[in-house]
Amino acid sequence: MRLNPFHIALLAASAAAVGPAWAAFNSQTFIPPGQTFLLGGGQPGAFRVQGRNIGTVPVTIRSELNGAISFVATIAPGQSVDTQFQKGQMAQFENTSKKETARVSLRLTQNVSGLAMRYTGPGAN
Repeated sequence: MRLNPFHIALLAASAAAVGPAWAAFNSQTFIPPGQTFLLGGGQPGAFRVQGRNIGTVPVTIRSELNGAISFVATIAPGQSVDTQFQKGQMAQFENTSKKETARVSLRLTQNVSGLAMRYTGPGAN
């Protein structure tokens, strides 16, 4: 079967709309003072986080799986992190500052489909 340009364009648009489960996602994330950015939890596969603290306050990263919380790292301003989270595991990015907003640049890869994202802490909705 020979595909004409219309079919090729339709297939390309469909693939782009759906995207593979292993696609990459880049984000510049702002975490308000005293809040925690939650990423994942309940997703169907593992995902990788490569991040850099581009703000002025440290960010503490923890993981949560089945109610057990583990320390991953604290990234000071200018430092980077590269870590893996398992199927169903949640990444927690905590801004311990009570006055300044934290900023992290994140690159998420591997199984990023279905990753939940939300904030917790004072003033979070």
